[in-house]
Amino acid sequence: MNPIYSDLSTVRQKNSTLEAAGLEWLGFRLPSLRVETYFYYKVVESCPFSVGVHGHDHWEMTRLVSGAARYEARRDAKTVEMDPDSERFLVIPPKVSHRWEMREGPLLLNSWQIRFYPEDDAGSELLGQLRSHVEAEGFLVKAYAFQAETEDTLWKITDERFYPSVVGPMVSGVARIVVGGLIGALRPWPQELCERESSWASSSETLANKLKDFIEANLHNPITLVDLESHFHYSSRHLNRIFHQYFHSSIGQYLRDRRFELATRWLVTTNRSVKDIALSLGYGNISHFCRYFRKRKQVSPTEYREKSQHKEQSNTFVDLPH
Repeated sequence: MNPIYSDLSTVRQKNSTLEAAGLEWLGFRLPSLRVETYFYYKVVESCPFSVGVHGHDHWEMTRLVSGAARYEARRDAKTVEMDPDSERFLVIPPKVSHRWEMREGPLLLNSWQIRFYPEDDAGSELLGQLRSHVEAEGFLVKAYAFQAETEDTLWKITDERFYPSVVGPMVSGVARIVVGGLIGALRPWPQELCERESSWASSSETLANKLKDFIEANLHNPITLVDLESHFHYSSRHLNRIFHQYFHSSIGQYLRDRRFELATRWLVTTNRSVKDIALSLGYGNISHFCRYFRKRKQVSPTEYREKSQHKEQSNTFVDLPH
């Protein structure tokens, strides 16, 4: 067993460090896909333990690090028994009911909750290809060594006790490698995507995509045009022109829109305070965030949370486990 997992009693203590880093739904980009991920782990030290039948509106990618468990994924009235190990990921697509039970402890699960947003038809085709591949593999997908080793660095990161603003980009990079490996294994990609990828030789389009990737990976950090100039070694005027040419939006407006989109999602899907959400997304102070939120939604963040959570509870697919 990997030595960083040798003492599971210390794993629980890491939870506060990970959560303090504001790691809910970190964003990054893959070809034709915008991705948001949330990392969590589950520690169970004694049997018996089980989680009842439930489902999600997002993808779930889990690796069993220690112990043993049995999973059942139910699809079209068919039950598939699974015994994940360190060489496989359990990948559950949206709206697929599943359950699991612990067979041997102590148990440690690393899991990624993933939301994919297609940016075009090629992205939609890629997601369809991923679902077909996962179901054909019985929901167990090969875990490459680089994915497992990169994922393990999360524990080393938390041991260093970095500030949240530093941990966030690190975890976003880990997510890009772990989740990106899942997409990369699907090659050959759709023809349209391959053709577009080969056409990205122009320096301007490459720069535009790097800009977008950088913004997505730093939504939770304060980003200024000076930061972008320093990172990309171009003037802010040139960067804005290139970004607008390919994405039809200024850098500032794109950043505001994405942060606001993430804030609304956190209000509904997490228990984080309004103040914590505002500060985590670089709004500076809660008053500014609340004024901006009311201007766009005509309600306060707290009112939006209450109305949205009530609506989600009545419409959600998820059957929470007992």
